[in-house]
Amino acid sequence: MGYSRTTDTGRRITATPRVLEEPDTARLVALVLHLAEQLHHEEAQDRAIPARDDQTPARDDQTNGPGDSTG
Repeated sequence: MGYSRTTDTGRRITATPRVLEEPDTARLVALVLHLAEQLHHEEAQDRAIPARDDQTPARDDQTNGPGDSTG
């Protein structure tokens, strides 16, 4: 049994599955590794919090604190 759909532009796309006696292990491993890499990349981007201008760490010559003669 195949799968088919029509795009917004009217183009018809049809796919028929290939039935193999044994799975293609190399392609399955490559797919799993690819998906894991994509997931890792997305999670790393979610964890990265961009610094705003008001959150940038102050340099030593810019700190205002006790004993500072500029303030």
